[in-house]
Amino acid sequence: MSRRHTYRTVLVYALAIAGGEVWLAELLQVSLPTLIDWLGGIDPIPTEIFLKAVDIVLAAKLKGD
Repeated sequence: MSRRHTYRTVLVYALAIAGGEVWLAELLQVSLPTLIDWLGGIDPIPTEIFLKAVDIVLAAKLKGD
């Protein structure tokens, strides 16, 4: 699995946790059009954003345990 695919997969998980694109954009502190471009594979996801998405996923996992 490529890094780009991994980053996008984690971003999609974070999207499901956030409950929508608007909420995820707010959590990541990015514009909605930028987030949509990342989700659509148009632009590469910066490592900083990937790590924020990982934090969202891990926080949800820890909450669920």
